[in-house]
Formats: sequence, structure tokens, C-alpha cells
Amino acid sequence: STDGRTIIFVAQAAHDLSRLSTFRKEGFAVTRQSIWALLEGDFDGWTPWLHYETFVSTTSGLASRRVNEPIRDWSTLPELLSLSPDGRYAVAVRPAGAVPADWDKYTQRLFKEIYLPPAKEHPGGPNWIRQYVIIDVKSAVSHPLWNAPENPRGQVVWSPDSHGLIVGPTFLPPQQADALALSGRAVAEVDVPSGHFVEVPLRDSIPEYGYRPVRWDKGNAVELVDAATSEKSAAKLMFRKVGTAWRPITEQTRKEQETPRVRIELRQGPNTPPALYAIDSANGQEKLIRNLDPQLKDVILGRVELVHWKATDGRGWSGMLYYPVHYPSGHQFPLVIQTHGYSSSKFSLNGIFTTVDAAQPLANRDVAVLQVGGPDGGDKNIIATPQEPKVYTAGFEGAVRHFVAAGLVNPKKVGIIGFSRSGWLVEYMLTHMQYPLAAAEVADNIDGSYFQYVLAGDDMRAFYQADKGASPFGKGLETWIREAPGFNADKVRTPLRLELDSGPISEILIEWEMFSNLRYLQKPVELFVIPDIQHGVHILQNPAQRLASETGTVDWFCFWLKGEEDPDPAKAQEYVRWHGLRRLEKLDAARSKAFQ
Repeated sequence: STDGRTIIFVAQAAHDLSRLSTFRKEGFAVTRQSIWALLEGDFDGWTPWLHYETFVSTTSGLASRRVNEPIRDWSTLPELLSLSPDGRYAVAVRPAGAVPADWDKYTQRLFKEIYLPPAKEHPGGPNWIRQYVIIDVKSAVSHPLWNAPENPRGQVVWSPDSHGLIVGPTFLPPQQADALALSGRAVAEVDVPSGHFVEVPLRDSIPEYGYRPVRWDKGNAVELVDAATSEKSAAKLMFRKVGTAWRPITEQTRKEQETPRVRIELRQGPNTPPALYAIDSANGQEKLIRNLDPQLKDVILGRVELVHWKATDGRGWSGMLYYPVHYPSGHQFPLVIQTHGYSSSKFSLNGIFTTVDAAQPLANRDVAVLQVGGPDGGDKNIIATPQEPKVYTAGFEGAVRHFVAAGLVNPKKVGIIGFSRSGWLVEYMLTHMQYPLAAAEVADNIDGSYFQYVLAGDDMRAFYQADKGASPFGKGLETWIREAPGFNADKVRTPLRLELDSGPISEILIEWEMFSNLRYLQKPVELFVIPDIQHGVHILQNPAQRLASETGTVDWFCFWLKGEEDPDPAKAQEYVRWHGLRRLEKLDAARSKAFQ
């Protein structure tokens, strides 16, 4: 809370071991347990990382109180827990449990076609549908905010008096929802004590993913930005509450009415590390408060700029290009494509994520890096469809051809990195591409293949089926054989490094199909497990783990794209392995040529 006296937190529930000896002595039947639970020895299916409890603690010295919540079996991690400024209430996202029949009325494609069917087909089982809940801190009891699911792109902001919330983009209860709310793009104010809500009247031109709130100030003005972007410079909408109604105001009007004498700004850009400034609004004078990355003054960084190109299917694409630090015009450099989005206004040494990406370190080794988003105009209609990997492959191939034609890139020295969902797109490209790549790396990723489908719970299988447009049974298996990277490992001609970053060690199975197939086919492949994997996370935070991931990326691409090796004696065995992979690469190329 604002006064620091109230804390609310989520913790993993203790693992129930009371029946473990019985299971070992008498055996057990596998029913609804997940494979991951069994591999961890949780024969009752209780996986600790999916069982959470919420607690309230105060500085008064009293013991923490557990919040009474009806559902403790979570399919996803607790991503939202926000305490009101006065500490009286909290808003959180929790599993929805039973799905009401009237939720069929919602029109958003991902909810209707991907999230909803598994929840209805397997009631009581895990699913990906969540909803907002309000926690009464005083009584330690929770209840749903309203009869509506959460939009995963949604955000909530508390009112200054702690009685209200602005939520958006969001679904609203079906009986009170207009077309915008049924599509999950509404913005609404909720009075927390009563549950009464009022929809904010948005203008006619609504962005593809709607608006999200970023601020509710003491003057009762709310600021909304495009939900599809995290850019500070994104177009804003301003509303002020007058009585019980919300009325649009211009940003200029708000500045004229409520400009503070001194304001604090965080300034940064693609080529400017972040710094805090104080600005006197009366005379425009400004003063640097602090450089947040002072150590970078002694580091040479590659220049970064926004670039555009055409995909091979004609779509427009954009991204951020990190130039090699010794870039002279007219010279060709190796190129590494980093996937999974970009920011045109923020400074970043890595790219977008702290797992596997290494944009500036590669630029310091004279490797150009392209940080790629999706097609210009968005990818809403292709996500979780069979078109998604094809569109992204066309975008990646178009980027390579564009920068080769511009004279920047050596066409024989191109690599690519995938992380999480974009790892599937990279593996699809490696098995279905027309443009040969010199090296690739994927980390903690789905791969759109059969083994991950088999390991998945009922909630996740819907995603894999949507990606292929079919289930891997009967005639649908023909589609999977044609499209799934694991079934097409024989077509890979690129040295591939896979990385596992999330624990426990049993998670190595998610990378196993592609690794084991390539290893069996005697193709150059390596599977790297991050240090201390039991405490690994998807987006790496631990400095030692980040260093291992980033260093591995730099070493891998310098080896394959430039023929360079780090002279550090501690890495000697790494290069022994990779020289063995290089021999496999030559043998594979010879075999491929012989069959042509």
C-alpha cells in the first residue's frame, strides 16, 4: 500500500506428501495427472508450480492471513496482483473455473476458437480462461469482479481514492455488453465496493486490440493508449469523469489545466540510454537527475535505426537494425535476425528479451542484428492459424533479401534466433525455407511438433490444433506430417542450437523431438541447459544465467558466421564440440548434394 503498512503476495502452496508412501506401496492409476507431475514424482497430479495461495501481511506484527479463494489449481502463473493505494482492496487475475453458458456470446476469435472449446469439453480440467477478482483485504475474501473473462491484453489502474478501477481492453458481462465489449475491446470504470460499472465511450476508430489505461490522476482524468504497443509515444485518448459520466478531453487541454511546476521525465531512445530529467514547466529549464546506465559511457555501441522492407509475399515489415560498430558503407557483414517484436523508442542492449538475445554484444563483434516484429498493420488474423509460420517465414526471407540487395549483408552468413513462440516460427523456417541460413538458435520454445502436442494438457492441445488447422489423427495427420518441424527434420540444413531456460530438468522434453531427430540424422545440433536450471525462468533475470545465455549466443554465431573462437581456455571443450558439428555439417551437405 502507499503507506507501506500492508503487503499482499502470492506464494507456491506447500506440496502435499501425505499420500506419497501409499502410492509407492500400492501403486496408482494414471487418470488426470499431467506427465510433468508424474516426472516430478507428484503422483497425485499436484505440481507445486501450479498451486498458489494469496496472503495479506501487515507491519503490525500479526501473522500473514491466507485469502479465501475457491480455486487453487492454476494453469497459468499469477500475472496480476495490484493493491489499492490505501491497502483496502486488491485486484488480481485468477482461473475462471466453470464457464457460464452465456460466454458463448463473446466474439473475439482467440477466446471463441482457442480458449473456450477446451474449457467446455473438459469441465473441471485446466484451461486458459481467467477472470478478474477483487480481494477484500480486511476480510481476506475474494470474489469475481464481474461475470466476464479477462482479456490477456488488459490492464487495470486504480483511482486515486482507491474506490474505483479502470479496466481495458476488456470483456463485459454478456447481458450488458455491446459489440465492442463482446469483442473484448471495451474500457470500463468499476466501483469496487458496489461492483457497478460504467463503460468509457470510445471514439469510432478503435485499434485492432483496443485501448489500455496507463494513468488515473487526482483531477479524475484517465489516459488510454493503444493496447498493442508499450510505446510511450503511442497515440493517447484522454477522458475526465464529470459526475458519473466520462467525457473526452484533449491532451492539450489537460496540460493547460494541470501542468505541474516541475515534472520528472524518463528519456531514452534506440541510441540513447535511459536518463531521468527534471523540467521546470514555467521556464522550460531542465536538469539531468541521473544517467541510469553510466557505465555505458565507456562502451562503443552499434548505431540503431528503424528500417522497413517487403516480405516475399508482398507484406510490409519493420524492425530495428543494429549496425556493426565498425560499419563502413559498402562492406558486407554477417546478419542475425532476432524475432519476437521490437520497440522504436526504447533503448535496449539485448533487443527485446533477456533470454538468448544479444544485439549489441553481436554488433560489437561486427555482426549486424535485425530485431523483427510482425507484418506492418498487425498479425491479429493470422496468430494461431496455419498461415502464421508462412507469413513470418516470408517476412524473415524478405528481410534477408532486402539487406543483401542493399549491400549490407553477406548472403552466406545469415543466422536467426527464436524465443518462446517465435522459436516455432524459426524451426518452421528451417524446415520449409527457400533461403539457406548459416546458423540458428531457439530457446525455451514451442516447436509446433507432435511430441509437444502429446505432452500437452487438454488446454494446450487446442493451441497446437489451431496452429495446424487440424488434429494429428486420421486425415489431419497428413497436415501435421507436412507442416510440423519435427516431422521434417531431414530438411534442416542449418546448424541449430537449442537452449532450455525454465526448470525443472524434466522440461528438457519440450526440446527433445527436434534435438533427438537431428542427432539421429547426424546433423549439427546442440542442446544447452542453462546453469541452475531448477531455478531457471522463461525470461531470464539471474545475472549468471543471463550471461550464460547471452555468451552462448555470441559464441555460437561468431563461430558459424565468422569462423571466430573465444581464446578463453574455459571454452575449449565448447569449440571441440562445435568443430565436431562442423564436420557433421560438411557430411550433411555432401549427402544432400548427392541426392539432388
